[in-house]
Amino acid sequence: MQNYRRPGATQTTSVWVNDHLRNRLRDGELVLLETCTDAMTTTGTIRQGADLKSKIVRVMIEHAAILSEKQANWIPLNKAN
Repeated sequence: MQNYRRPGATQTTSVWVNDHLRNRLRDGELVLLETCTDAMTTTGTIRQGADLKSKIVRVMIEHAAILSEKQANWIPLNKAN
């Protein structure tokens, strides 16, 4: 989370998230933070732990979470939305 709190000038996504977090907090909005530390993938009937070291797998899980949040009428603060 440190990169969002004090992003470097070249960390454009972190700067973007920092600006939005600050604006929402300043306006008194509720900000929830969710962090995925473990995930499962299912192929057919086979379930296995997701390899979170893989960027492709992390992006897939992130996009699934964003879609899930949108269906629950939450607005995720994420550049992918």
